[in-house]
Amino acid sequence: MPFHPEFSAPAQQWIDAGLAAPTDRGTTANLAEIAFAEAQANKLLHLTGKGAIALDRESKNRPPPSPS
Repeated sequence: MPFHPEFSAPAQQWIDAGLAAPTDRGTTANLAEIAFAEAQANKLLHLTGKGAIALDRESKNRPPPSPS
């Protein structure tokens, strides 16, 4: 179970969860209509400490990739 919303979820969900915060550029954007991954790539928001911890926890719980 992820400790965060989906990456395709609106960026506003990440902000509401306290996992991200808008940058100066992001304060003028409608983050409810932009996916988190797109907003992060366009530097409209950044992870908070809580968001970084959530992604770190998820990566530790994910099994390693199987060799091909």
